[in-house]
Amino acid sequence: LLRNSDGAETRYSKVGGALVNSPTGMLTTLAVLKTLERHGRGARYGEAHRLFVEDGQDRWAAYGTAPISFLNMTTNHNIAVLGLAAALLAENDPGRRARYARGLLRVERLTRKMDNSFWIYLTEWTLSRRPELAAALAGDRAWERHHALGPELRAAAKTSMLQWHYPYNKLKLRRGGPSAAASPVPIYDRPAADFVWQRSPYKTAGWPGVTMSRSQGQAYAPLDFLAAYSLGRAVGAISPDE
Repeated sequence: LLRNSDGAETRYSKVGGALVNSPTGMLTTLAVLKTLERHGRGARYGEAHRLFVEDGQDRWAAYGTAPISFLNMTTNHNIAVLGLAAALLAENDPGRRARYARGLLRVERLTRKMDNSFWIYLTEWTLSRRPELAAALAGDRAWERHHALGPELRAAAKTSMLQWHYPYNKLKLRRGGPSAAASPVPIYDRPAADFVWQRSPYKTAGWPGVTMSRSQGQAYAPLDFLAAYSLGRAVGAISPDE
């Protein structure tokens, strides 16, 4: 069995295609096993990866990444994008690469209205690192739609970044009315959050007991902006002058 760094059995060694388990945990496991195998860390990692694939876990993980309920929806989308990107970049089998790419495009379609700059740029950057996908996915509707919408997606991601004036807009809390909107709320109107990409885009109010103001000087992790900005630069969506 795979083990954690402290020697305890890791739950990822037992994750499988079931309603209560995590497909993103399976993606992480497959990515780690493939990376360890490629770097000569032992045949047992390759064998463990082979057994998971033989059991169809790669298929389940690639297509089971949509959240089952609204609970933690945005966080689940966040780790789905990260998990699929990692699995795609670690994989050397053309068929599985295409499978993970289709899963990534599926999550992109599900989250498109959220205008999340981190997800949009990470998806583009990941796919661009595997140019051979162009031939493997030729004629695939999701692939073609992704490229057709490329400029529109990049424009939406760039706008959402420019709307966010760090740090004061993160301190804005909406008062009164419903706590969730019917459609994604513009980023500059969303409540305080640590990382915007893993918080619900439908929230219109802060969490209970949260009291923040400009005078408190509340600070948030700059990674929120730097990760998306660096990816935006890498895919050519943001110029060096911006």
